[in-house]
Amino acid sequence: MEDTAQTIGVYLEEICYFLEDMSRDLWWLVRLAHLPGEPFTGPEGRIVRGDEDDMVRNEDIDPEVLARIEGMKERADHHLESHEHQARMKVMIIPGATTADRKLLQPLKSLKFHCKGRIEVFPCMKEANNSAIWGALQKHVAQNEPQWLIPTDGLLGGNGDTLFAQCIVIGALWVDGDDVRILGVWCPEQKKRHWALPGGDVLRGADQNLAAAARRKWCEQVGMFFDKSWEESFTKPLPEDLADLNNQESVGEAGAVIFSHVERDGVRYPTRPYLFARVSDECYRATRERDDARGVITLNMLGQNFVRWDDEASRLKQAHTEGHPFVAHDEATWLRLDFETGKLSADDGRPVRREHSDLLRQRPAKVWNFLGSLVGRDPPLADANMALSEEGPWIARVSGIDKQATDDDLINHFIEKGATVKTVEQFEVPKHTARVEFGDASSLKMALALNNSMLQRRKVKVEIWVDDGSHQASVGTAIRSLTPFEGVLSEEGPFFVRVSGLDRSVDRDEIGYFFYDRDCLVKDVIFPLKAVRHAADIELETQESCRTALGLNGAIFKGREVTVTIRQAGGKEDRSGGPGGGGDRDRGKGSRKGKGSKGGGFRDRDSDEGFSREFFGTARESDGPQRGKGGYRPSEESSGYEPRPTRLQLKPRSVDAGNQNEMSGGGGRPDPV
Repeated sequence: MEDTAQTIGVYLEEICYFLEDMSRDLWWLVRLAHLPGEPFTGPEGRIVRGDEDDMVRNEDIDPEVLARIEGMKERADHHLESHEHQARMKVMIIPGATTADRKLLQPLKSLKFHCKGRIEVFPCMKEANNSAIWGALQKHVAQNEPQWLIPTDGLLGGNGDTLFAQCIVIGALWVDGDDVRILGVWCPEQKKRHWALPGGDVLRGADQNLAAAARRKWCEQVGMFFDKSWEESFTKPLPEDLADLNNQESVGEAGAVIFSHVERDGVRYPTRPYLFARVSDECYRATRERDDARGVITLNMLGQNFVRWDDEASRLKQAHTEGHPFVAHDEATWLRLDFETGKLSADDGRPVRREHSDLLRQRPAKVWNFLGSLVGRDPPLADANMALSEEGPWIARVSGIDKQATDDDLINHFIEKGATVKTVEQFEVPKHTARVEFGDASSLKMALALNNSMLQRRKVKVEIWVDDGSHQASVGTAIRSLTPFEGVLSEEGPFFVRVSGLDRSVDRDEIGYFFYDRDCLVKDVIFPLKAVRHAADIELETQESCRTALGLNGAIFKGREVTVTIRQAGGKEDRSGGPGGGGDRDRGKGSRKGKGSKGGGFRDRDSDEGFSREFFGTARESDGPQRGKGGYRPSEESSGYEPRPTRLQLKPRSVDAGNQNEMSGGGGRPDPV
């Protein structure tokens, strides 16, 4: 019988940081899996440490096996040269794999690592995009392990399709009367710097199901700092099948609820399950014993061996050679959750991960019924501002629209989901924003469920249109009223804010004047930022100026609605940094980034960050400082900023910009530098 060649994919994401930290590649692992006596494969196989140089010698391996390994490597390298996106996915595609080749790869699946990750070998297509590769992997895993399939939930109730779950997010709740808190961990990565709910990707080398993944992630990110397991942290234990939480006679009977949110652009993550559970009073008190005046909890493991996200290369290796725990976060806090509005905020004023805050702001019926049982109140209406009367109108504000999207594109985006659209009005101020009126209340609800869905190349934000009198249809604007910042600020400087969402044509002087004209005493403007596009950091002279600047969140600057958040200078969030939940460890291309949620065991992988080709044993191109130089802490010049000119010398202008007026191009101003 003729041997049929087949294209095979080798999924390496769960161990990608083992490969990077230990400077190994796929082909080293294949040779190790075929050592005489097979000491690393099978149920009793030893854990792969990555330092077995004295064992992995070509002269000890069957020459025929070595020849087949070299043949697969040549075909894989040739294929990778024209398929760089597959390197970003941490998937090695091997075309033309014969039956003998496939048999040679199977032992990889039984290798065990301290990072608890697992290698998967699966059939796929040679010419495939990311979506097709992820689909092939998930289909293969689901056929053999159906426990990873979970029914999805609608925002307004009811179940949807059954989809593959590759991550878990944990909402640890504490309730005291109307005071509802949910635990968040701080992500210090350069591209994040926000509070996020704990959680991350499943690791099939350690997790038998989603419940096991939730227990592990809680222990790794929170529990181990307080010597508490899941059972010691929450009021009730988890069922082995989280779907059983949907079968409780009372919403509060199990002490937890599972909400599986459909990811509209879900290729890698078709659904993101959120597990909300009530923590015990004893667990809450234990965490509060370590918080400061801002409510920030210090996470440390005094007297124990562990590896931190910012340790030097030699220390990072100990996570794989010695099995030391990996510490991804330094801080946690009890975020404040408003039961009436769903607003999620931090007492220290730092931002919360958008995906998490947006979901809770929509107040999913299933989650709010559970919260209502804890608070002892009926859930609020779907939205306090939503006009659901028979007369209407039913209007949504859509922002973040792709610049190439037309009115017809917007209409089709909603009618494809069964909504009836009456009118669409796109605006010039702010850009990429539209007012969409629907034919009935059910259509508006369908539209709100499409919040964070993909429209062409961008995620759109869909929210209730609040007519506060600022909408000026005659001049094509949809400006919203600003809200003063009321959070807690440090009494002592330096005072920094970050403004993002800037127009690409803006310059440093214009940014300085934007704040200066609005009663902010500007000390310096750091722009451009090396690692963050369309953003700048502003240093203010006083706390009051910092508070005023934060009140400009949502203001219009050169036609765009900008975001203004706190950026504390010299804090842990300023370290060189690299979503799942909060994330564990993150590295970008060639640079030693702050280890956020990106995989390789120990860490999560909720991101689109790419990895270099060295993971597959091919050439590597570095785009930044080399990792592993030891305890990297960026100075002002190396913390992700371009070299900047002298400090701004802002002078009064004769033009009254006003609090919401459009900024001009800068003609007639004094030179501020």
